[in-house]
Amino acid sequence: MKQIFTLVILSLSTIMYSQGLRLTSPEDLAATEPFEMNIAGFGTNIPAAHNMLKYAPPALTQTGGSCVGFSAAYCAQGTMMNKAANTTMPVHKYVLCMDPYFLFTVANSRLDKPCDNGMDFEYIFKMMTEIGNKRDLMPPFVECDYKWHNNQGDLNTNNWYTALDASLPFRIEKYGPLDLERSDWMIPIKQYLSNDIPVVIGAYVKDDFSPTSYGGSIQTDGVYKYTASPGDGDGHAMCILGYDDQKAGGSFLVRNSWGEGFGINGDFWLKYSDCKAFIAEAWVIIPEQWNENLYEADDYNFSFKSTETEGLLYGRADWETSIYEGFYKKDEIVLAYELYNEGSIYFGPYFNYVKHGFGVGWDAQGNRYELEFNQGTLVKETAGFAGAQSSGLEMLTEISQILNDGTPTMDFVGEFPESGYKGE
Repeated sequence: MKQIFTLVILSLSTIMYSQGLRLTSPEDLAATEPFEMNIAGFGTNIPAAHNMLKYAPPALTQTGGSCVGFSAAYCAQGTMMNKAANTTMPVHKYVLCMDPYFLFTVANSRLDKPCDNGMDFEYIFKMMTEIGNKRDLMPPFVECDYKWHNNQGDLNTNNWYTALDASLPFRIEKYGPLDLERSDWMIPIKQYLSNDIPVVIGAYVKDDFSPTSYGGSIQTDGVYKYTASPGDGDGHAMCILGYDDQKAGGSFLVRNSWGEGFGINGDFWLKYSDCKAFIAEAWVIIPEQWNENLYEADDYNFSFKSTETEGLLYGRADWETSIYEGFYKKDEIVLAYELYNEGSIYFGPYFNYVKHGFGVGWDAQGNRYELEFNQGTLVKETAGFAGAQSSGLEMLTEISQILNDGTPTMDFVGEFPESGYKGE
């Protein structure tokens, strides 16, 4: 029997946001207890420079007001999970990425134009605590305009619980804001970053927040020469992935969600001296079990956990030449990934851990193949386009459509959630 969740998909206001972040009011931030983490076990010597680029998923371009999902669910959570599982190969990081739109669509499902709306940090963090977040390719595949309700307002329970089965294993344990008013505000930020914990920020952005080639103030070396007035601009969410005390007198490395053409491969350098004027709020999230695995890459290398569907498990297993991650249910077809040690990856249906049905594979260079297996035997292989040359989520959308056409439907059943999760 499925437990009844306190979350239900409901609408926020229809206020338009330039990039999607509904900034927390100064009064609400002041009333929220600042995040203080027990640093026992963490490295306390802060190096002069550190970044998480080898673990970060690739920079993609947001659609609509989804910057909060890209910064928190896609970048911050995805980077921490890749670090925990030692996922560094580019193709693995690309295909195994976390869904930037899942929680965004949950928040905005009932709106006529969900892409036009935004959300606030605490709203998405509460959802990440309660229902987690799913891998992007796990069905149902969603974009910013996806609706979990039909025209009559009824929830599609099959799609909802399909997603819930894939998201629950990836809940976070806790979250909280950082106190930017304390005199040593930079020390905890650098300490988190040096221990591979990204910092999610909400910032004020104006027209100067663009490359110099577009008339903005982000230089060719990626350094942002801030020119706006403090507190002036629209709310935008981003993800700090590192810092360097020598870069432009000291700067944080920030991942944006406007594609690889922004700054340097999607990133820019924010000078320490501009942080207090540019950053309105900063948050950190901690995945479940993180404190138990500070020095080992096994936080999400979990054994199989139960889901909301009886008999259905989700987890990771180390095999001799690969890692299996996904669902398992005895004598039923399920979806899973297989990450091969040499760098290739497969995503598709399995039957009792054996590939069976239509899936998609990539070699270590990112070339895509459409594959069909019969009880583990490859019966059809069709070369596709190079994943590295595709346009981000557009490629994943096509893959999702291919899998929906070729993969047998899994038997997921669900109950309607009876009570509602109330955002601020």
